Amino acid sequence: TQNLIKPLKEWVNPLKENNNFVDNLLSFSLGLFNFNKNKSSSYLKNGETFVKKDQQLVNISYLRSYLVGVVDGKGQFQVNNYQYSHLQYRLVIQLANNLSNNLVLILIQKIIGGKIITKNKDKYLVFNNLNEEILEIFTKYPLLTSRKICQLDFIKKCIKNSNPLAYYISARNYKYNDQLKITRINGEKWSSINKERLSHFRAWFNGYTESKGCLMYTPYKYQIKEKYDQYLLNLIKSHFNVTNKVKNISLNEYSLEIYNKKTLEKIQENLKLNPLLGIKA
Repeated sequence: TQNLIKPLKEWVNPLKENNNFVDNLLSFSLGLFNFNKNKSSSYLKNGETFVKKDQQLVNISYLRSYLVGVVDGKGQFQVNNYQYSHLQYRLVIQLANNLSNNLVLILIQKIIGGKIITKNKDKYLVFNNLNEEILEIFTKYPLLTSRKICQLDFIKKCIKNSNPLAYYISARNYKYNDQLKITRINGEKWSSINKERLSHFRAWFNGYTESKGCLMYTPYKYQIKEKYDQYLLNLIKSHFNVTNKVKNISLNEYSLEIYNKKTLEKIQENLKLNPLLGIKA
């Protein structure tokens, strides 16, 4: 099978003339046997399920943890009041519109679902109706940013309420009330890494880096900024044994910059063991 899978660039020009360019390109670049809108090909290896991206097997468990990192960086949970009759629960993921990111969104779409749309200079993967299967991902692999935690918690409260529409109307302006409390609690809880709760951290970190981190090569450095969630940057700092301090660069905004060669090598090793899947790969 490997001999039949050509390098990605060899497929680009012939497929551009096809109206189904992206789907066909994905089929070839992933090297899947049967890959259509309703069914994805997968591989079993050591009791775990994998899909193929380019010539690389991607563990589906890894993909889901990675997805949580992407959502923490560039996702948004939304509750829409549809014509004052019922609520619609949505998840929207936004990435820059380029081929690599598009392939990542399609890979996630094939495994988990959702609809891909293009708007302005960005690509969006939209889940219009969050189901139990999708919500379970965020139970098994918890969100780590306070804002997304609040958004998801609000959705869960709406779903559980006996009158969701009335609850939504009364509570929608207060869904971030617990955000500062979350930042304080998590700052205390994760001052040292809770390995059981954060078993998905390595994959999460790569998804988060894909959507929000900045990898710079001149000079070599890794930089990430976060609003409110100083604890999250301290968590990254602790995980990679970073000596630099987390800087308070403006009101409630924090930055972590990493220049140290050995620390950058640790990050690079994490990115190799748990690969980036989009434009920053």
